[in-house]
Amino acid sequence: MTEHIQPAQQQVPLHLRAVVAAAGLGILLSGCTEHSPVAAENTRPSGGVVAAGDGLAASTDALANQIALLQTMRAESAAPGAKLDEIERKAGALPVGAAALQATVQFRRAEQMAPFPGGSVKSSISADTYQKAANQIVDPSVKQTYQTIFKSSVMKDVLNGVRFNHLEQDEARQMLDSVEPGLSTQLSDTLDELDVSDAVIMRYYDPKSILGDISDIRNATLKQKATTYANAPLNSKTSWKYYDQLTKQADGAEAIADKVEDEYWTSAYVEQKRVRSGALVDAAVRDAIIKHNAIASPPATVVLPPLQNPAKNIDLRDVRGPKAYYALGEKQTEPLRQFAEVYVKDGKVTLHFEDGSNVGAESAAQLQRIVDNVTPLMTNAFAAGDLVSVRFIIGKEYNPYFTGNNKEVHMLLANNDPLSEEQLRQGLVHEVTHAMVDAAFGEVAISKEEAGLVKNACKLLSDETYKQYQEALGLDAGALQRLIDKSDGDAKAVFLKLKELVDGNALTTITGDSLATGFVGTEKDIKWTDCNDANFADLLVKIGYEAKVKDPNETFKQIMKSFGGTLPQSSSTASASSTASSGGDKYDADFDKLLNEWVDVIDKRSLFKRLNESSFTRTDSWTKEYLGHTRDNAHELMATVVDISLSNPDQLKMLIRGLTPEQRKAVNAAIDASYKVITSRHPVIATDLNSWKQQFTIK
Repeated sequence: MTEHIQPAQQQVPLHLRAVVAAAGLGILLSGCTEHSPVAAENTRPSGGVVAAGDGLAASTDALANQIALLQTMRAESAAPGAKLDEIERKAGALPVGAAALQATVQFRRAEQMAPFPGGSVKSSISADTYQKAANQIVDPSVKQTYQTIFKSSVMKDVLNGVRFNHLEQDEARQMLDSVEPGLSTQLSDTLDELDVSDAVIMRYYDPKSILGDISDIRNATLKQKATTYANAPLNSKTSWKYYDQLTKQADGAEAIADKVEDEYWTSAYVEQKRVRSGALVDAAVRDAIIKHNAIASPPATVVLPPLQNPAKNIDLRDVRGPKAYYALGEKQTEPLRQFAEVYVKDGKVTLHFEDGSNVGAESAAQLQRIVDNVTPLMTNAFAAGDLVSVRFIIGKEYNPYFTGNNKEVHMLLANNDPLSEEQLRQGLVHEVTHAMVDAAFGEVAISKEEAGLVKNACKLLSDETYKQYQEALGLDAGALQRLIDKSDGDAKAVFLKLKELVDGNALTTITGDSLATGFVGTEKDIKWTDCNDANFADLLVKIGYEAKVKDPNETFKQIMKSFGGTLPQSSSTASASSTASSGGDKYDADFDKLLNEWVDVIDKRSLFKRLNESSFTRTDSWTKEYLGHTRDNAHELMATVVDISLSNPDQLKMLIRGLTPEQRKAVNAAIDASYKVITSRHPVIATDLNSWKQQFTIK
């Protein structure tokens, strides 16, 4: 048996310390994915450049540097006050993504020259300015995208303006013709019908007052009807006859206006966000990676073999990282130390140990075996352009992550803490899964169907957490009743509503719709879902809305100030850290109980916790309890669910068998959603994974 490696010090790393501190109040935290090209911490660069002594040892290093430079310039172009002309000129020299970044810059400049109307119409739109803005976009498809978005935006605002906001016809028609000559003629009857209907409905109490509004109606027949209505005696038979005709006649025009608005939100606006977010650059990066990796046929089978000795440690005590990895533009900071790397060479996935890494023979064999296990999955990621490299980095903390902009997995491993084979393999599968689903939150976008599946899974898991909290409070209603007795005003209203919901078994009714609604299409629309809504702060704020207090957020702050003072050492770490930071005036034992019950549910008993890798991993590492964070967001939920279903199928089935029917439904919803997103983007493995997941449907 391998000797256990004792950690030199059990100090919580920054990212884990933040998780602990925020557990009670639900402070928004990032997970193990990095999307920003600016390094948040010196130890976690996402816009990175590799320095390898006198030269670059692997071809992936050159590509990594090129991508890092591209993404850094992309971030500069999105910054307030960016010098777009200068960035566009510099972009022309980029070896990867030059045209994509230039097109993105030109799109941004067009928005500055002729901004898209945003909810309010203005007569200042000049056809010449609009055309000049569009014409400076060189790429024909991007130019067409800008023009389509602009036209859709103007049409939406003009039709809504005439319909609801008394926009004058002359101004409306001028705006339409500024984006497309003759567009006002095409929509002439629609404008007239919306205009008349708006005037008739809004001024039913004084029909004669609409005569001024309808003076600019082009449709003679419609104008005559409106005039007859205006001149008829108020509430006469003639008045009501024409009122009905004029309002009903607008049904077709209103349907057109509704369709225009729907198309804007579901198509034009989504495309606008896509280009703004840098999707053109992401697509160029993906194309470059696919070309570089040149994998002809990724394997269709990716399920993992069982580990013979999952708890066996990998000895990294003497490992050195001879290869330095710096944050771009920050070479003065301490670099990451790379000792091994997985990349594609001659179309095959290869594990390379850096010269001087000092990895022992047994440890090297363990690493190679784990990489071999995960190679089919990684091969699909490399083939699809999801990954440039998997870098094994040695340091003082275990903290693997995926950097989305650079398409790299950084396996940050500790040389002072035990690391089991299972922990390493799970970490690798988790981060590779991040890479494989990342496109759903970027340039490829998540579909409405997928978003519905993900949001529904998150909602069901969240509901089960609320149910558990409801049960915990119901077992001891005294603390809640005492809080009601000692509070007043809006705070009392919140506690009363909480008691009402608990007594009525109705706490889950405040978590919102179970399916995604409206448009979806970019990372911000689905990334932060109900999966990270299940926290104490959100709970009390939502209850505040249910209680109809004046300002739920302010009421929560007041509750924390009145009852959430610094807690005694006997309280949980999460509660103490959270409430200590809230600035409470005094400690209240009953409120402490309310909060600690929530922390206990989240940390020990919720489905989110039970689905984390921490519930499955066999390791002596002190970081075990922090492995996995399904509550953070949909990205993390999918990475964890795919990981445990591949890495620990028997344990997962045992967990599912012990659940209630409602809990099983929630877990299966999470599995279905995760598998749907990953297989939609990697159809080669769809048959294998869809067959594999059937074993987890247990009645």
